Amino acid sequence: MEQTLKRLPQNEQNEEVDDEEELRVAFHDRLKLIRISVNSLLIENEQSYGKLLKEVEEAKTKTKKSWKDYRRFKRFDVVADGAEGEKRLISPVAEEDQDYKFYIHNGQIFDIIHEAHLGTGHGGKHKLEQYLKSRYANVTREVIKIYLDLCAECKKKRTSAAAALISTGNERRRRQQLQQQRQVVKRRCSSSSMMKSVKVKERLYRATVDIVDMSESADGDNKYILHYEDCSTKFCLLRPLKTIVAVEVAYNLLDIFCILGAPGLLQSAEDGGQLASDVIEELKMMWSSLSCVSHGGYNRNGNGDDIKDSVVSWMRETNSTKWSEGLRFCQLRRNISPECRQSPYEALIRRKPKRLYQEDSSIVDATRSMEHEEIVVEPDLPHFCSIQSSEIIPCCNCNRKPAKIRKK
Repeated sequence: MEQTLKRLPQNEQNEEVDDEEELRVAFHDRLKLIRISVNSLLIENEQSYGKLLKEVEEAKTKTKKSWKDYRRFKRFDVVADGAEGEKRLISPVAEEDQDYKFYIHNGQIFDIIHEAHLGTGHGGKHKLEQYLKSRYANVTREVIKIYLDLCAECKKKRTSAAAALISTGNERRRRQQLQQQRQVVKRRCSSSSMMKSVKVKERLYRATVDIVDMSESADGDNKYILHYEDCSTKFCLLRPLKTIVAVEVAYNLLDIFCILGAPGLLQSAEDGGQLASDVIEELKMMWSSLSCVSHGGYNRNGNGDDIKDSVVSWMRETNSTKWSEGLRFCQLRRNISPECRQSPYEALIRRKPKRLYQEDSSIVDATRSMEHEEIVVEPDLPHFCSIQSSEIIPCCNCNRKPAKIRKK
């Protein structure tokens, strides 16, 4: 079906007509704007309808048929309808099927749609289309839409439905605003020292192990990075690897498990979790009482690109190619960078790190962070001063110089 409707101005598209006769005139004016092509199902008027019916009947009696005749047989058939035996065009059906779908011309379309619309209680386009498609072969969706755009009652329904939708949307936005306000108040009321902690049962229960390929910038024999991460706290550990054999990976993980404890579930993104299964088998040979199972694979974002970027950044800052030595600093940078309201280090250790990580990627000595801490002096302890060779260092508690000790 090839038929197009010319673009109408917005005020004409939203036009509504109350009187039936005015509605009929407006409908036919709109219907004339549809360009009827050769393949269109619309029939322009009663004369065209009669001409087409006659051509179909003549095509049936021809002994030598053309391609146009076969085309008409495929789309049309003639049947006698009613007591008077009026001939009408129908869509071809099987001989035993009496459920005909009639063709109508444009002069009949308004009355048929108007009657069906009132019979369905001002039904919408889907209800009307379903009703008319079961009885007529060439009442298209575009024609039904033209009628519904002009119906005043349907216009009122659409307006009331739009108003209800706007009201519902306003209520939803008001609830969202109230929820945001409650969150802001809750955030302000919470103390800055109070941090969102992870439940003890969840910490270190599930972890992931993955391999980051660094073979393009190998550091001697080290070509890979072992990335172990706790799923709940995001606390990670990085280790250099020479190969990705399960035995070497298990050996490094064993050292990690003996420090943090073994997780209950272990996942990996490599080969759908096959790496985790192979590593657990090797670990149980080294540690027979290990109770850790593989939990299949997961979707890793970036394929370890964030680890590579961190390592490359450290190499650029330190002007070094030995990235295996910088893994511990990259590991620290990831663990103390804040996730939401706390860092992975704080989520796991439950306190802030004593050694601070600065923007120049240097580790500040722990004593600098203790400069502003108060020194508590026990009451009944005597004051002692440290002596190095012949130099006398003032006492840190009383700032008095003790007597000089003479060497014999």
